[in-house]
Amino acid sequence: MECSGYRSRIFWANLVDSRTAYQKRATIAEAEASLYGRLCEGFQMRAMVTVTTAVAIAAYEWLGLEILRRAWINVDMVWTVALAAAGAILLVGS
Repeated sequence: MECSGYRSRIFWANLVDSRTAYQKRATIAEAEASLYGRLCEGFQMRAMVTVTTAVAIAAYEWLGLEILRRAWINVDMVWTVALAAAGAILLVGS
């Protein structure tokens, strides 16, 4: 069998080309998925920032800062109690 003939060259060209075409399709699919994921993440981030900003402005306009002065809890005390309770549970459990 002659390996330098026209048919042989076409066969090997198609074989090699099909592998690279598959790899190209896979790479393009990964790039499209990556781009789609980035677009979705960007859209979600912008939507969350927009909604958070709108809620913060609405709360400030309707409630003002007075509600924070009256209803504020001591977050440092909550964390201290939570960490102490977790430590106690770990000591008792082990």
